Amino acid sequence: MSERQSPSSFEFNNFHESRFQAIPKYDDVERIPKTIISQTDSLLGIYSNGTIWQPDLAREYLHDYTLEFLKSAEQGADRVFTKDQNVIDSLPLEANEAADYTYVIFAWMHQFATSKYLPNGFSRRGMLQAPATKRQFVQRTNEIKKELGLIVAGLGNKDLPLETRPSSLRAHTFFHVGNIIPFKFPETNEEYINYEKDKFNRLLGDTIIDL
Repeated sequence: MSERQSPSSFEFNNFHESRFQAIPKYDDVERIPKTIISQTDSLLGIYSNGTIWQPDLAREYLHDYTLEFLKSAEQGADRVFTKDQNVIDSLPLEANEAADYTYVIFAWMHQFATSKYLPNGFSRRGMLQAPATKRQFVQRTNEIKKELGLIVAGLGNKDLPLETRPSSLRAHTFFHVGNIIPFKFPETNEEYINYEKDKFNRLLGDTIIDL
């Protein structure tokens, strides 16, 4: 298995820029969400190609890091669907970070997913639709945990294409999109306005208007 990657920095379309750095409160910087997502995406890519030469180490990472990340995301699910500051403040940093990161990936999966078998439009938005409730959020994270659990147990089915296995497709897409999605928090009011305009234009791009 390749050496674990460090947090990365990249630009996207000359507008979005993402920088992920270690947060001092993390005792283990390898548990930063971006790092786990990136490593898992790499592992799943190698696994799908059948080229993992140290499967035990790969399964160990999925068990000790990726599954624990998803458990933290479930623990922080309340944060995603509430504005109650008391609830938010009562959760550990890792749970809040994992839940936020997971939900953002869910929200953008249909936009950044790449598959020649899953074209843009209704079918993609339906299969990769973001969870709208806490219950749906937990169901989706459980689905991913189940798929990873099969791999950890050595029971994953690599013979069938991902497109014929919706649960597996969503799980792989989650980590792939999480790895490539550009994150940026606007730092100024002007930047925020431009960011909102960009999102609005993207929305209009997917909308058919008949006058």
